[in-house]
Amino acid sequence: MRSHLRLLVILFPLIVGSCSQKEQLFTLADTQTSCSIVLDLGPYSTVQDAQNAYSSINWFDDKYKQDNISQTALAALELQEYLSHIFNIPKTHLPIIDAKNAPDTGNMIILGLPGESSLKQIIKPVKKYWRKSKSASDQAIRLDSFYGTTRRGMVLSGRTATGNLYAVYELLSRYGVRWFKPGADGEFVPRMKKIDIFSIHDFVDPEMKVRGYWMDARREANQGDIEFYKWLGRNRINLFWNNEKDVAALKQRGILLNTGRKDLISTLIKPEYNYRYNHPNFPNDDHFPMDPFMVSDSFRGDSDDDQFLSYKEAHPEWFDTTSDSMHDGSATIWVPHICLSKSDAVREFSQIIVDKLLYGEWQTCDIIDLWEPDYWCSCEKCQQMGNNADKLLYMMYKINQSIHFAKEAGTLKRPIYVHGYISHFAADPPSIKLPKDFNGQNMAVYLFTGPRCYNHYIISPGCTAINIWFSRSI
Repeated sequence: MRSHLRLLVILFPLIVGSCSQKEQLFTLADTQTSCSIVLDLGPYSTVQDAQNAYSSINWFDDKYKQDNISQTALAALELQEYLSHIFNIPKTHLPIIDAKNAPDTGNMIILGLPGESSLKQIIKPVKKYWRKSKSASDQAIRLDSFYGTTRRGMVLSGRTATGNLYAVYELLSRYGVRWFKPGADGEFVPRMKKIDIFSIHDFVDPEMKVRGYWMDARREANQGDIEFYKWLGRNRINLFWNNEKDVAALKQRGILLNTGRKDLISTLIKPEYNYRYNHPNFPNDDHFPMDPFMVSDSFRGDSDDDQFLSYKEAHPEWFDTTSDSMHDGSATIWVPHICLSKSDAVREFSQIIVDKLLYGEWQTCDIIDLWEPDYWCSCEKCQQMGNNADKLLYMMYKINQSIHFAKEAGTLKRPIYVHGYISHFAADPPSIKLPKDFNGQNMAVYLFTGPRCYNHYIISPGCTAINIWFSRSI
C-alpha cells in the first residue's frame, strides 16, 4: 500500500503539467498576418489621445497612473510605426487596441501587464517570471512569448512604464532596427518578410543605471528638438539636463534631468549673500521667514551699514576658514565658501537645494550634481573630517538627509538622486566609516576623468600624450 501511495505522489505533477499547451514555433507578424498591439488605455478613447496627454501631465508628483498610460501609449505607437516599415505594410494590419477590447483570437503583442480578466491566463505566467527576477532595477524588462490554442504572441513588460518602452526598443533592436542619429535619415530599418517566435523568455537589465550626457548649464544654451528627444529615448539614453523647454517630452521617454551645474558647492551660499531669514537681532528683515538657527555668539549686526544682513554678518563662524583655501571669499567655481565642520552651515546649504527642488529653478530636476572642489576648508576641525572623498560623501549624505526630511513631510514627492563627481585621474578611497543611515540607493560618485584620448583605451601605455596620465595615476 505504501508503495502505491509513493507512485501516486510522483505521477501527480506529471499529469497536471501535461494539461498546459507546449510552446511551438509560430509567425508573430508578416506581410499577410495581422497582429494586434494591446495595452491599457485607461480613460483615453484612443492611443493618440493617451500619447498626446504627456504635455499636460505632472511628471513630478507621486501619482503615476497617467504617466504610465502615456508612456505605454508612446511605446505602442513606436512599435506600430517600425513594424509597419519592417514589413512594408499599412498600420491597419497592426491595430492598437485597448486591453478591455482585446481579441479572443489571433496574434498580439501585449505591452505591460494589463489587469483585464480576459488576459489573465496570458499575464499570470509572466508575473511569475517577474517574481523570480532578483534585480530591483526600475529599468528591468522582460520579453515573453505565449502560445495558446486561439491566441499567441509576445508580452513586452517592464518593472515600470519606462521599461515597457525599453522593451519595445529591445525587440526592435533584436530585429535590426538602429538609430544612429536624430531624424529619419539617421536610422536603419531592415525589410523582413516575417518574424518567427519560439519560446522567448528573456530578462534584460541595463548594465549601467545612468546613460547619457552631462552638459554644463552655465556654458551651453542650445536647445534640443523633438527629433533629438526621440533619438535619446530610442537608444535608451536616460540622462540629460534640466534646461530644455519641452521637459515633458523628455520625461515621457524616461529621461532623468540633472542640474547641469558644476558650481553648486561655491555659489549656493556666499559670505556676501543676503541672509534669507528674519534674524531676531536685526530690524529690517521682518518679511523673511523665522530664523531656524541659534543667534551666533559672533554676531555683530550690520557691520558694513548697508541696511542688509549678509550670511557672514549673521553667522561669521560658518566662514571661519583659512585664507589660503578661501582665497578671501573670491568667487571661483572650485572653492567652497562654508566650513564643513559647522553643521548649521551644511544644513543651510542642503536646505537651499531642497527649496530649489520644491519652489525654484530645479522643480523639474531629478538629479543634484555635486562636484568636488579643488579646495575644501582647511581649518583644524575640517582637517579632522578625513580626506577629500570623505568630505564629498559627507556633503552628499547631508543633502540626502534634507531630501529625506522633505519627503517625510510630504512636500517633495518625486525620487531625487544625489550624484558626486571627482574630476581627477584617480582619487583616494574614503578613510572614514560611513554613517549607519547612509542610504546609497539614490547616490553615486563618478570619477569624471575629463579630457582623454578615445583612440586608445583609458590606461593604454601606448597613448603617450594623454592617457598615460591615467595609467600612472591608477
